[in-house]
Amino acid sequence: MIKNYYKNPDLPIKALAMFSALIILAFVVRLALMPISVHSDLFFINYFPNLIYTKNVFDIFSFTHNDLSKLNVSYYPPITFYFFGLFQYFYHFLSQSFSPWMTQIYNLRMSGVNGQSYDYLSKAPNEHIYKDIFLAKFPYLLFDLSSIYVIMIYAKKHLLRKNAILVWLFNPVILYGVYLMGQYDVIPAFFVLLSFLLIRKNVYLGIIVLGVAAAFKNFAFIFILPTILIYMKSPIERLKLAIVSFLPYFVFLCPTLIHDPTAAIFSFLPKVYLSYRKPLEDWALYSQYIKYGLFMLGYGVFLTMSFSLKSRDKWRLAVGLCLASILLFFSFAPRISFHYLLWGVPLIIIWYKNSKTSFLIILIQSISLASYKLLAIQLQLGLFAPINLAFSVSTTFNGYVNNFFPYRIISTMGYFIFLFTNLFLITQIILNLLFSEPALVKNIEKKRERKQLIFQSS
Repeated sequence: MIKNYYKNPDLPIKALAMFSALIILAFVVRLALMPISVHSDLFFINYFPNLIYTKNVFDIFSFTHNDLSKLNVSYYPPITFYFFGLFQYFYHFLSQSFSPWMTQIYNLRMSGVNGQSYDYLSKAPNEHIYKDIFLAKFPYLLFDLSSIYVIMIYAKKHLLRKNAILVWLFNPVILYGVYLMGQYDVIPAFFVLLSFLLIRKNVYLGIIVLGVAAAFKNFAFIFILPTILIYMKSPIERLKLAIVSFLPYFVFLCPTLIHDPTAAIFSFLPKVYLSYRKPLEDWALYSQYIKYGLFMLGYGVFLTMSFSLKSRDKWRLAVGLCLASILLFFSFAPRISFHYLLWGVPLIIIWYKNSKTSFLIILIQSISLASYKLLAIQLQLGLFAPINLAFSVSTTFNGYVNNFFPYRIISTMGYFIFLFTNLFLITQIILNLLFSEPALVKNIEKKRERKQLIFQSS
């Protein structure tokens, strides 16, 4: 690079111009996608917080416990309700249609309508639909920008290269799961990024921030246990950190605990595991238990490693074991959605400092999981129903391919590629932690002590 610089002094300027152009392009793509696409999840996220202003509801779980339990679903963790409610307070000054629209959709859902986004759009038309969908996704853009700022701090501390920003910006999981589909996983992902930056200097502050991530989506609790075991040695210190990590969730759950403890327990359960289209039986039921068992067994091994491995670089050990844990979840979770991949993206970027490697991993995960998970029309062209409802009845990509080639072969290959990729990465991470210098520090020091004792005795 230095030789090239002297041969071509304009190279750094051109590289900087290209880097800046790519950043601008990434945000143009985001701004273009925000108002024109929607999945029913975006409505589900937003019409409950609207009850704060329309019905003075401040304890969503007690209010909807009976209705939602009949529907076999649960709203997201309680902080989500208050967080999006806060944003919707400002939406009242920017849009007169947002709140009435959410009320219409909520009433449709509670009346038994269980359709996709195009069903709600046809039954609850909105003249200002593009503006209101944009507003619903606006918090995502703020935390997306904040994540880039945190990555810049990582780069400034030489923990990452600056081109890691491009991995984040052109991440297919963010572009699809957040800006097309409308899921809010970018928010807890930001807190995961921030927490591991803070943990380097202040473990308690980092754990609190990781607890905030877990308060938004429970997956971050998977990261908390290994981190506590790595950084704290006494049972009292571990208990303190565990309490600290749970505080963000507990604070926002207090209203429900006071009014309806049963609803509070119900709120802990991930809604995706509560509802099945048909009862599981035979192999489908047994395979689910097997997957749970494999995950718990593997996670138990990682917790044991967190407890027993000694390393001078505790931060690296924590990042590696947390990444291995979430990859294990991807491998054996009975049900997984595409946007879950964003849970592992921050740690992939941090662990694999080579941006090409981290982007390739994310790309392989995305394509392989999409090949067997994003098959329904509402997950493909149907997302653009705000532009034209006719997109909701278009042919799916997999349906088109199936006319010429059995798509089941592709989806099966995608499943095994996704599974083996995650298992390969887990194996690579564990071997790296076990046989790299930091993991062997304790044994080396013991050998040195023995040699010194032998020398002294002789």
